[in-house]
Amino acid sequence: MAFKKGFVWGTATASYQIEGAVKEGGRGESVWDEFCRMKDKVADGDNGDFACDSYHRYSQDVQLMKQIGIKAYRFSISWSRILPDGTGEINMEGVNYYNNLINELIENDIEPYVTLFHWDYPMELQYKGGWLNSESPLWFENYAAICSRLFSDRVKYWVTSNESQCYIGFGYGTGWHAPGFELPKNQVVRAWHHNLKGLGLAAKAIRENAKGEVKVGLVSCGEVGIPASDSEADLQAARNVLFDRERSEDSMDFGFGDLFEPAIKGKYPESLIPYLPEGWQEDMKDICVPLDYIGINVYIGAIVEASDDKKYRHLKLPVGIGKTSMEWSFKPETLYWATRFISERYNLPVYITENGMANNDWISTDGKINDTQREDYMNQYLSALSKAIDDGADVRGYFYWSLLDNFEWSYGYAKRFGLVYVDYSDYSRKLKQSAFRYKKIIETNGEILV
Repeated sequence: MAFKKGFVWGTATASYQIEGAVKEGGRGESVWDEFCRMKDKVADGDNGDFACDSYHRYSQDVQLMKQIGIKAYRFSISWSRILPDGTGEINMEGVNYYNNLINELIENDIEPYVTLFHWDYPMELQYKGGWLNSESPLWFENYAAICSRLFSDRVKYWVTSNESQCYIGFGYGTGWHAPGFELPKNQVVRAWHHNLKGLGLAAKAIRENAKGEVKVGLVSCGEVGIPASDSEADLQAARNVLFDRERSEDSMDFGFGDLFEPAIKGKYPESLIPYLPEGWQEDMKDICVPLDYIGINVYIGAIVEASDDKKYRHLKLPVGIGKTSMEWSFKPETLYWATRFISERYNLPVYITENGMANNDWISTDGKINDTQREDYMNQYLSALSKAIDDGADVRGYFYWSLLDNFEWSYGYAKRFGLVYVDYSDYSRKLKQSAFRYKKIIETNGEILV
């Protein structure tokens, strides 16, 4: 059986996407509060002011997880809820909120997996330059140390940050995400480098301040290469998509390897080196810090083949290929190749920290949310994951994205990823049929997929 005893079946969320209560409990503003106020940045002028109101309804959300049979919950801490100004005085109301959430999870036999940073950067630090400021790694180190001291007596599993590709590449390069900048490449790579240094310092700080056993990981994302054939040339082309991307002069397209190569291997991809800030070599000792595991968020795959003049060549996807409501192609083998290539390259335990689909969900006349496409998505992607494990990938757990329908960043509330349907008129929750399918998968440890 591919899914060994102890395989972790979880689900995931992010603070800004579900908590709401942006002006409550002493929370300071984040870059996403500001970004949502900018004209035409978020669909329909939506914002995260209320989100899913999980700040007030976390107990209900924990009970929903228990009903599904979830074994682990990956959630993020809002930096500005702990430190309203990003540094300085600790906000005990914020600490109490996360203490209550952690305690409730443990009481219901759900393992907390804490992500320190999932995009909602404190606005007061952004005024000082954010990740462009050479002091920013120290700000993040301080925040990590505080959280470790506060929560590591009960939290074993930590993720330093989620998807630098999005909050740096899209946040500083394309303007698509907060803080909404469109900067030259040298500035974007400067922010990328400072972020990486901050993540390494944070990993050290978590361990040095821990009050119990801790495991520290890092989450990356990006396009996954699917080899057009089983030839070694096409397999290498697919690996290049993950670890050695083709990059134009003005490209802000960061991939898995742009984060993992320096953090794990201690080497930047050659295409980034010309843009790094002066003296970057001295920071590598802080960037390349041993990790206990790595997390990968897997959504997008492309079929590629070997090329004489490039590292890989994209092939056109089949006409009429199925797509989610995010317009992402339905390619279950994406999860197979991502885990196989990443496991063999880095030789670390791998967790699927996000995988899931946005669907056009509504309550049917029978009173159910009949999201059969999501059920099938889960069946086929998890079957592909099972095959990868059979073929040697060291995958320890799977976190479905997401527990709840939520604020989907620049898409506002238009995209529904959740196992749980949220009615935004009154924040009521209802399990979708996919939640019941996931419950059966968990109960059988994946055997039902065979």
